[in-house]
Amino acid sequence: MESQLRVNRLVIAGYFTVWFFIGIFIVKDYGVTWDEPIMRLLGLVGLKYVNEVFGSPLVIPISNQIEDFSTFINHEYGSLFEIILAGAEFAFIKPFVFDHLEMDSSAYYLRHVITWLVFWLSSIFFYKLVRLRIDSVFICLLGTSIYILSPRIFADSFYNSKDTIFLAFFVINTYTLSLLFSKFTYKNAVFHGISTGFLIAIRLMGIISVALSMVFILTYIFVAAERTALKRNLLIIGTYLFTACIFTYILWPFLWESPFSRFIEALKLMAHFVRQDSPMLYRGEFIDRDQIPWHYVPVWLLITIPPFYLALSYVGGVVVVFNFLKKFIQKNTVKIHFIDLYTIASLILPIASIIILHSIIYDGWRHLFYLYVFISYLATLGGYFIIKAFPKKYSLYPKLAWAAGLLFYVGVIIKMHPQQQVYFTLFNKNPQTTYELDYWGQSYKQSLEWLCRNSDKDTIKIAYIRIGNQPMTMNRQILPAKDRDRIVFKSSLRESDYYITNYKFVDHDLLEGIRIDISDSLDKELYNIAPLGYKINTVFSVKK
Repeated sequence: MESQLRVNRLVIAGYFTVWFFIGIFIVKDYGVTWDEPIMRLLGLVGLKYVNEVFGSPLVIPISNQIEDFSTFINHEYGSLFEIILAGAEFAFIKPFVFDHLEMDSSAYYLRHVITWLVFWLSSIFFYKLVRLRIDSVFICLLGTSIYILSPRIFADSFYNSKDTIFLAFFVINTYTLSLLFSKFTYKNAVFHGISTGFLIAIRLMGIISVALSMVFILTYIFVAAERTALKRNLLIIGTYLFTACIFTYILWPFLWESPFSRFIEALKLMAHFVRQDSPMLYRGEFIDRDQIPWHYVPVWLLITIPPFYLALSYVGGVVVVFNFLKKFIQKNTVKIHFIDLYTIASLILPIASIIILHSIIYDGWRHLFYLYVFISYLATLGGYFIIKAFPKKYSLYPKLAWAAGLLFYVGVIIKMHPQQQVYFTLFNKNPQTTYELDYWGQSYKQSLEWLCRNSDKDTIKIAYIRIGNQPMTMNRQILPAKDRDRIVFKSSLRESDYYITNYKFVDHDLLEGIRIDISDSLDKELYNIAPLGYKINTVFSVKK
């Protein structure tokens, strides 16, 4: 028994160690996204404000270039993680680049490393979450691989400091809730309260965790917990809510001056949040962000999450509901797994509310990436239930089938590297003309690198004439100095030798062969980035 435990520990440690080094090795392959400069600025504004509140113990050389917190347009946005990133930049690269506002490669790289490390840490918490439910190291590691190996989530885990970080902390929050269900104690209530405070301070949408946690906690104490401990259980709930409120206030600087009125202000903004009015490509048509059809989110989930994972999660969800109804009818409520029901509710209710309330959402389902913890959890349960359904002597076969399915997606991720953010299921035959592809412009890095390697010109003149070209200027910043210095952006095609596009906005018509205002000026397609066969970024030569 002891030797088996030692082997299990070695397997678990080896799994996460390999995953750690893979991430560290490939993090530099990913480019810069559209929102990173503004998110970095949010962190700097927050850091300056926190520094001032505490009497300016830090000397920030660029303080006079940073806008004041009170006038910054995004000051109500959850800024905790961005402040952490800004603090890390100040601590680790201040001697080199922290004397100017513009980011360079070291600042971007540091952001990406820390973002990925948080996601890596969340994968450990995901393992711990499913381990509380399933007594099998092997099955839990297979489930953790589902969490890690969804291509879009995989790519975003390296640079998306908003959506994947929110997902990561939702994993931690779900784990602390599961701990509370397993042992309803003051200590676990404090843990869950702390994780809830972190969640809300990162994104206000984290309050849905409070609402759903309370529904299931109250159901638990009145249905499954000991009736004699009702007073104690209510005090434990109070401890959770108090801890959550305190840590939300501490970790969210926006609340410091006026916690109640500012919290209401942030809630109102979240209900009608829209800072962009550009159209989105959906099913071959451009639609306004405030006019999305009811099927927008379900369709995006179906076409961008591996079907194998969705099938397992469907099995898991059906069996969970069946088991619940069976135990409820038998009045065997003590054995109900409340965390299973919580994951189903947490998955279905947000989608339903978006459909019913016509909430604004854009860029696919990235705002709902946090739902992936529940999809992964249910998929893990689905695989577990299937394995349990087999006689013990045949149980190896479904395990091998599960592992083979995961290896297939490992192959997909390797084939698409480093553009997994545009993964579509193989059932979606022509995504390049029907859906948003590289909406954040991460692919510009790869095109710029190719151009620097293959152009014999001392000065590489690239046209910067569209708003959609903006991420190209950011990705120039992370190139080596010798390449960065060769690139010059020009405001017209006439002055340029090359044009690079990720087919955003009007440039999308180029994919369908429709003539647009620049068609006559473009010459040859010199280089295409086309993961899984569909083009997402092209380098054109310009006619002379």
